[in-house]
Amino acid sequence: MKKIIIALFIINLNIIHCQSLENLKKSDTVYILFDHGKNQEKFFEGSLNPFYTFFFHNSIYKQFRFKHLISENYESITKQNVFLKKEKNKIIDGNFFYEYNTTELLDFFEKKRVLYIIDTDDFKNNDIILKKVIFESTFERGQ
Repeated sequence: MKKIIIALFIINLNIIHCQSLENLKKSDTVYILFDHGKNQEKFFEGSLNPFYTFFFHNSIYKQFRFKHLISENYESITKQNVFLKKEKNKIIDGNFFYEYNTTELLDFFEKKRVLYIIDTDDFKNNDIILKKVIFESTFERGQ
């Protein structure tokens, strides 16, 4: 039940407060909400390292992937759920990938900034686990 309440809280934050790309560009850290919704998939590709994928306009060939490198000890951080309210300006969700064109998104994610996935499956009681990820894409410039 607590997971549902937290998920609804996050969804409401994103509906009420839409992030602009320009504001997010000023941030050195961005949090990506992964709620296992439409056009999102979590999978493992031959290792323990999970990929969090956001499909762009329903195309399995065009996707933004974020990889959590467990084997290289990429950090996971536990925060209290009040973190969501404090950092709401830095949290994006699946809808973010539809608001901007491919070039804008590639430019944004390829800049040197720290990216964390917030996987709603990892919510425990009042704790949220943030997983540091690296960005990958199957897009090429100009698509």
